[in-house]
Amino acid sequence: MLIRPAKELFLKGNETAILFLHSYTSHTRDMKKIAEYLNEHIGCTCYVPLYKGHGGQPEALLNYEYK
Repeated sequence: MLIRPAKELFLKGNETAILFLHSYTSHTRDMKKIAEYLNEHIGCTCYVPLYKGHGGQPEALLNYEYK
């Protein structure tokens, strides 16, 4: 099965914007449906950034530190 890598999501809308932050063990795909829904039904701008090391293999998280 081919799993596409996660990527950041930006949906242009009106001047009202929502920033979606996924959890540490998550990625942008977990926020995609709600961001698309709000963008379509309310018209707000939605941004879902992808944290470094997320959306790929779990081992990639070992290379990052939070200070």
